[in-house]
Amino acid sequence: MTRAKIVPWIPVAVYVITSVLIVTFAFIPFNKRARERTAAIETLTERLEQNRRIFAELPARQSERDSLVVELEAFRAALHRTDEVDVVMQAFERRAKKAGVKFWTLDPSVPAMVSMEHSKDSVAALDLALLPLHFECYGTFVRVGQFLEAEQNRAEFCQWSRLTISPGKDPKKVRAIGDIFLFLLPEENFAESAS
Repeated sequence: MTRAKIVPWIPVAVYVITSVLIVTFAFIPFNKRARERTAAIETLTERLEQNRRIFAELPARQSERDSLVVELEAFRAALHRTDEVDVVMQAFERRAKKAGVKFWTLDPSVPAMVSMEHSKDSVAALDLALLPLHFECYGTFVRVGQFLEAEQNRAEFCQWSRLTISPGKDPKKVRAIGDIFLFLLPEENFAESAS
């Protein structure tokens, strides 16, 4: 090819190269921005989907939290009642000593809340707990009988589950084995009844 034939094609080649450069440098940044925006949109979509799942699970988690709060309150109440057992046992021993009765065994168990229909006028509304108690005591027949009768007439007494009276080694004394349930009264009532 001669120079005369190449010269007219130079402007065309410049225009083609310029066009290719313009297209390349014009659209590549937009393409890169588009890819970046697409990636950002996908990330945002994933976050939104995750948040939507969390919000969908929120009522179930709230319900679970509420049930755990109820269980925790019941556990705290049971712990509080366990602390009261010591006070009840000390009062029980004082009354037995005053009546002239001695214990071989005095074994309280874990208190349990009274489970009844809870309404304003029900026993359950009084916030009572039952304390199972096993004991073995001895003394004269009259003293043991008076002590057991006095305990049965107290406000804390709920029911007997077993009572056995048998002669002791000493012919003047008897041995009583009993399993009873006592009410643990609410604090304000318990102080009056324990005295």
